[in-house]
Amino acid sequence: MQQISKTDIINSLIIKNSYQTYLEIGLDRANNFRAVDIAHKESVDPAEGQYKHAKPTHRMTSDEFFNQIDSDLKWDIIFIDGLHHADQVYRDIQNALNHINKGGCVVCHDLSPTSYEMQLVPRQTSTWTGDCWKAWVQVRSERSDLYMITYDTDHGTGLITKSDGEGNPLDLKGFEIEYEPFSKNKKEWLNLVPLAEVSQHFPGAYLAKRYRRKKPAVWPLILGGLAFILAIAQLITLPESFIFAIVALISASALLALYGQEQKRFKQENFIDR
Repeated sequence: MQQISKTDIINSLIIKNSYQTYLEIGLDRANNFRAVDIAHKESVDPAEGQYKHAKPTHRMTSDEFFNQIDSDLKWDIIFIDGLHHADQVYRDIQNALNHINKGGCVVCHDLSPTSYEMQLVPRQTSTWTGDCWKAWVQVRSERSDLYMITYDTDHGTGLITKSDGEGNPLDLKGFEIEYEPFSKNKKEWLNLVPLAEVSQHFPGAYLAKRYRRKKPAVWPLILGGLAFILAIAQLITLPESFIFAIVALISASALLALYGQEQKRFKQENFIDR
């Protein structure tokens, strides 16, 4: 089944709603930020520690950013993928909701951990969502004016819109916001749409593929194969020219290795994962 990434969802929302302005909280390597196709986009990231390589529009924490901007400054779509700690995600959601235009939305990432270890803070696993889900559930249980839905793709991608009528608040039914009851009630708590149904909610998601290459580059494979064939033919017909054959084999190996890297990069582009 073809995955739909967070980037597909964001670009589809932009196309569907003719959004013009975008804010991304948490930049990292900017894979997602570069792939978002919109007229005006900005990013916020402190670019510290393991993320010091980031080059955001605004180099500061999201708290600092929201504290210093004008209250009337708004965006059409805000994507939250910063510090994956529940308290921070909660503040980011609340701040984002105060700075979206009418008809705008907030998108959140990494809401659907598949194990207890995957959501532990501090991080203990290579694939990590943090406990972002706690902030999502808390907001759903507190706000009746919001419509919140999570798509079970790319580790859980959530969408928040302000409802004109009544939203879809969550009744926790006395449960604490802890992982055990969450794991048993995940579908209800996240308002989770199964992967098989995500494309029905975003028929334009595949339109977003136009912003990415449809196929990986194959020229390294072709040239590598030709170099390999040439090397074998040289050894058979002119054994004394073994040095030339060795050079051809080395070239073939390098080209094939380049093709492997190209395949890996293509997969990353088509399912971007922080």
